[in-house]
Amino acid sequence: MMTKTCSALLYSAGRNPVLMDVIENLWLQCQPYKVIGAMEAIQHDDASLWTPQPAILEAARARDVKAATKLTKQSLASARQRLEKRLVPQ
Repeated sequence: MMTKTCSALLYSAGRNPVLMDVIENLWLQCQPYKVIGAMEAIQHDDASLWTPQPAILEAARARDVKAATKLTKQSLASARQRLEKRLVPQ
């Protein structure tokens, strides 16, 4: 089962158990990549690993779809960059 992270709280707010099962399955499959990305951030003092989640949650609380979408896209782009640094030969 997915831990109650900010993301999990947002997903569960939709009250869609089928969607939650799909997300939890994807979460488990992606976990190794999340660990690799986290290691990259920690090794380079990259705060982008932790900063977006509270802002995304705040945007959701404010029902600010545009801000939540923008922050989520930025968070995903940052995660992708961390993985590429670690996995793609330079």
